[in-house]
Amino acid sequence: WVCLGVWGQIPSPQPEVGDSKATWTYNVYVDSFAPAALSGVVFLSGESMVSEDEGANFGPEMVALEKSFKSRFGRDDIPFIYTVPGPALAPKLVKPKDIKGKNIAVGIDDWQNLDRVIEAAVK
Repeated sequence: WVCLGVWGQIPSPQPEVGDSKATWTYNVYVDSFAPAALSGVVFLSGESMVSEDEGANFGPEMVALEKSFKSRFGRDDIPFIYTVPGPALAPKLVKPKDIKGKNIAVGIDDWQNLDRVIEAAVK
């Protein structure tokens, strides 16, 4: 399952886990797919996710999003592949900490080039 990230753009229900723009995104784009048997999740960060604060809140938001995925689908072992914008895209980026279970952070320097994401998903 792949989700292109744009947090906080669409009105959404009250979050079950945390209270952030990332959980709003989860509630709109992901929650409606449960229950489901997923073999993995690929989350593609979007430019609007870092445009307002240059990435200063990226880490905490990504952790909240990951926790929402895992709480809804009930498994820490679902691989979670996500993109992390590089310094040219998000100069004040705070990287996610405490992402649990199987996960791969894929650094990107261009919003359009997803070659490394595809490579990570194939492995």
